[in-house]
Amino acid sequence: MAQPAQLPTWASNTNYASGADAGLPTKIEPTSDEKASGFYRGKRAPPRKFNWIVNLICEWIAWLTRPVVATFTFAGGTVADDGYFSPTLALDSGDFSVGTSFGVPYMQVPLPGTYRVDVSLHMTDATATPTIKLINYNAFGGSYNNSVDLLPAQRDTNVYTIKDHAIHSMTGLTTIGGTIALQNVSGHSVSLHSTSRITLTRIGDAL
Repeated sequence: MAQPAQLPTWASNTNYASGADAGLPTKIEPTSDEKASGFYRGKRAPPRKFNWIVNLICEWIAWLTRPVVATFTFAGGTVADDGYFSPTLALDSGDFSVGTSFGVPYMQVPLPGTYRVDVSLHMTDATATPTIKLINYNAFGGSYNNSVDLLPAQRDTNVYTIKDHAIHSMTGLTTIGGTIALQNVSGHSVSLHSTSRITLTRIGDAL
């Protein structure tokens, strides 16, 4: 079965623009009893309550199928060993956010699922090749869920670049509070360039 060409919409206007009900609201929320039992045989569904039900379904479909993608940038500076990269939300179309909890700067993911993680980190380090870990926390820097080392850094003179274009399942995330963080686990500090960034794109449910 092919994907439909368009998303469903119904009763998207706030008020009727014409007809016998012109100027009145197009939707009225059903009562709690109606929600519990539904409309019974012989009971005609009032148009505005029917509109409310179908419109709510359409809004949920639109919300669940919206693009969930964000790009985070990082300020240049030294990141100590076992330290975390401090992100700034640069582009957001999916209710992402940033914050700090328990001393851990994090990127908050709005929905659990499988994400494409596009990372481009530029670091100056004359000591050894840096190792950066992507960490998935369950909520607000709290319980640890899983982690993955990003691709090994490629060196040009003393500038190391990590470009990781992988798909990671953000399992264990809650719909509010699921977070990820980038940690320097190199065994030494690194100097991060301000051109560094990470883009997260939700591509499906958790694996």
